[in-house]
Amino acid sequence: MDIRRLKIQTKRLVIRSLKQSDFPSFCDYVQKDISECRKMFDETMEKEDTLGIFLDEELAGAFLLYDVHDHDLHLGFSVKKTLRNEGIMTEALSSLTSRFLESGIREILIDTKEENRACQRVLEKRGFSLIKEEEGMRKYRMERIFS
Repeated sequence: MDIRRLKIQTKRLVIRSLKQSDFPSFCDYVQKDISECRKMFDETMEKEDTLGIFLDEELAGAFLLYDVHDHDLHLGFSVKKTLRNEGIMTEALSSLTSRFLESGIREILIDTKEENRACQRVLEKRGFSLIKEEEGMRKYRMERIFS
């Protein structure tokens, strides 16, 4: 799946790859000075492994895809601090994982810090299973069910 072409629309959100025009919203999201923000943005654009989660055209969160293979991937995510506890990640994660599983991805893995109960609740709501705990981390997995 080419994430650069991926675009998902939910009731409130748009999930898509970042564009150059997203720079001001990106800076507001990362809360860094302009030079550090520019460096982070350029690195993010170069890697092409990040999907933005947009609420009313403002960057509300992001997904980071890594260890992407033909049938599995590792996923990380974050939400802007001022927008936490508003269901944004539950809505975004539900739509993104559904799209990935429909496209042939068989397994999605996500690591969380042991103390990040909010993230773990989102994962459990979406149907992820805890598969491993070690060194202050928890690993969750969602698998495509074959019928």
